Amino acid sequence: MAQNIHQPPSKSPQETPSKLAQWFSMLIWMMMWFFLITLLTSRGPRKEEVPYSQFINQVESGQVATAKVSSYRIEYTLKTPPSLATEDALL
Repeated sequence: MAQNIHQPPSKSPQETPSKLAQWFSMLIWMMMWFFLITLLTSRGPRKEEVPYSQFINQVESGQVATAKVSSYRIEYTLKTPPSLATEDALL
């Protein structure tokens, strides 16, 4: 008695992705997840661009705590107003 074994239809070569395509697809997905996680978790200090004249006014009025000057940029931090420092100390 001959057994009639049915095998599932084989996919044509066009339907079967190559191993290289599978690895490439996996790499793309991993890169997308990496960039998404990096984008959502990177929360550095907020940096705001201000006109040079505003910076000079803040320096002259004694509001600037520190300043880092490079050839094309000035990064600085403002002093904490006394009212905020007192409130933080109370909390």
